[in-house]
Parts: sequence; C-alpha cells; structure tokens
Amino acid sequence: MLSEAESFFSLVEWEGESNKAEKHRVAMSKLVEFFRFFDKNRIYLPEELCESLENLAMKVHSHIISFGVYARYREEGLNDHIRENKEKAWNAGWDAIKNEAPKARKLLEERFRDLLGASA
Repeated sequence: MLSEAESFFSLVEWEGESNKAEKHRVAMSKLVEFFRFFDKNRIYLPEELCESLENLAMKVHSHIISFGVYARYREEGLNDHIRENKEKAWNAGWDAIKNEAPKARKLLEERFRDLLGASA
C-alpha cells in the first residue's frame, strides 16, 4: 500500500510509467485490499497496534483521495486556483509518505518485534 502511494505522489515520473490517474486507481485498490486484510486479521494484534495501523492507513487514504481528485485532469485545463490546490494536495501527500509514514512504520515495526520477542 505504501509503495503504491509513494509512486502516486512521486514528483518524478519515468518514461513508460503509468499516468497519475492509473497510479491513483492502483493506490486505491491496494488500500481497499489492505483494509479488507486488516479487518479480517486485527483480532491477532493488540488494540494499540491496530490503532496505529489504522491511523497510518487512514492518513494515507486521506491524502490519496485529496490529490486523486486532481489526478485525472490535464494540467492545461486547470485554472490557477485549482492548479494551486492540486499542488498543495500533491505536496501534502508526498510529505506524508516521505516524512510521516516512515516514522509510523518504524514504530509499528518496533511493536511487532516486541510482540514476537525479537527486541534487542
């Protein structure tokens, strides 16, 4: 889920890559897949860990939705106000993926290690 979100928010697009609209579709699909898996398996995890996972997923979901609104429109057809809002949504999503998600992921990994008895 996070790698698809990162690809969607990436500021760099390589030759032959999917466009933003397709990346949005894939990211949303992976989010749905994650939520279904998580809902079925949350009983196996402590409530605190479930809350952390859910918070991270909801934050990523929120940013994908916010930027996804603009992803299907061509840049040339946007007025200045919409272009500015698109850029804000894009930057907020990128910031969340590059700065907030790694911190949340590290904390989740530490909690998983504690549960498994693999802490240092």
